[in-house]
Amino acid sequence: MPVKLIGTVILLGLVTFFAGFNIDNKCNVNLIFREFQNVPVFFSLMIAFVAGMTVMIPFTIGKKRRSKKSADELKNEKIQEKEALKARKIAEKQEKLKNKIKNKLPESGNGMEEPHLPSDEQKNNLS
Repeated sequence: MPVKLIGTVILLGLVTFFAGFNIDNKCNVNLIFREFQNVPVFFSLMIAFVAGMTVMIPFTIGKKRRSKKSADELKNEKIQEKEALKARKIAEKQEKLKNKIKNKLPESGNGMEEPHLPSDEQKNNLS
């Protein structure tokens, strides 16, 4: 737990404790099966305060764990989105290059003309 939270809880507990000792108010506390008479009000407040802290501890710890996981998941999602965007840009560039090359090539398809070889008659005429 965070130190500030623990310090605040202790401080509030001490303030309630000292205020309760200085006030002379008494009350009856009725539990289902038993009734306590002339219980100081500060004691009732302290028990309620401790019960509230006890109930809230799991929510505080659970929220921190969930938020960490969420933050990690968000980071991973952002990284994946960036990588996907880069991959898309690269694919678009490659597609543009293919289109440029395709437009510049002659209709033969491979971009290279086949060499013209002399026929047998032309070879004989040369010799």
